[in-house]
Amino acid sequence: TLNAELCPIIKSNIEAIDTDIVDRYFSAHSIEVNDSNRIMLMENASIIHLDRESGKHSVTLGGLLVFSRSNNVYIPHNMIRIVNRVKKEIDEIIVIQGDLLTILDRTEEIFNSILPKNYPTSAVHEAVKNAVLYRDYTMFYKEIEIIIDFHSISIISPGVLVKNKDIGAHNYLRRNMWIYEKLIALDNKKRFVKSGRGFSRMK
Repeated sequence: TLNAELCPIIKSNIEAIDTDIVDRYFSAHSIEVNDSNRIMLMENASIIHLDRESGKHSVTLGGLLVFSRSNNVYIPHNMIRIVNRVKKEIDEIIVIQGDLLTILDRTEEIFNSILPKNYPTSAVHEAVKNAVLYRDYTMFYKEIEIIIDFHSISIISPGVLVKNKDIGAHNYLRRNMWIYEKLIALDNKKRFVKSGRGFSRMK
């Protein structure tokens, strides 16, 4: 089967890769990385792809999502669009882009600035984490949308998250496993270690 995360993005440039994030990832696996072996390691990990005919490198979809802070140049659908209908002092429409961990951190900051202090924000963070991890990144015409209203918070993520309507069955689609492994290694906040029962924790 086709693994979309490992597909190269046409005309992407490896200059878009943030080597600090790459080095942190390999260091988390106790792999020594330096200027002489970084390209080879990124190739082996499918962060970048070498076209044998042209001899040029391009970045894979997963590589851009996890290791590039400026990935919106190549994959503009990788964003969270927040619609704020409750706090007038903050912009009504907020767009967050970047690598996936930066997107999560920034979204949490926005929630903390909009929602009341006694609000159970951990449930909302859980929903956003699941949306970022399990969304269908091959749907290039949609983004994650969060609507914060006085009576509800809606988080709309492209792609099906569960295989049936019974949320309690924990029958999740295991999508983006390559990305999942990278985020586990990189996330200092350990948000992805407890993945798998997100709907139960939200409830």
